[in-house]
Amino acid sequence: MNLPPAFSVTVIKPNGEVISKLLPVREYLQIVASTNFKQRSRMSMLYYHAERLHYAVIGTPNKHEVEQGFFVKHGDGAADVMPIGHLYKTQVYQIAKHLGVPQEIIDRTPTTDTYTAEQTQEDFFYQMPFKQMDLHVVWLGEQLFI
Repeated sequence: MNLPPAFSVTVIKPNGEVISKLLPVREYLQIVASTNFKQRSRMSMLYYHAERLHYAVIGTPNKHEVEQGFFVKHGDGAADVMPIGHLYKTQVYQIAKHLGVPQEIIDRTPTTDTYTAEQTQEDFFYQMPFKQMDLHVVWLGEQLFI
């Protein structure tokens, strides 16, 4: 592959020191493949237990994740049903509050749960706070139907 290295890796040492280095494309793709393998392995375990117990696997992606493809094929994107796939992230937070989910859980930073260092979906993929993204997506949708 002759693509320029546009990806970097950041290591946070136990003493708090942060080191970032550019990654060649080949190494970046290896990290992506390994990360996706973890997601697919986790989903295989979920389906194993769901089938064993005659349960369904319930997916948790929201509207942004579904529409922008922010999931791993046959990994966290696999599910029997996705009941919140049509809701914006801010709506998911509103429902959680209405259902009485403890505030400390609602306020917890959502992460991909793939790396040891905390990395939010905003850091990893969206690059924009959910509230702002929701406004942009709603505005764009309205413009399409004018």
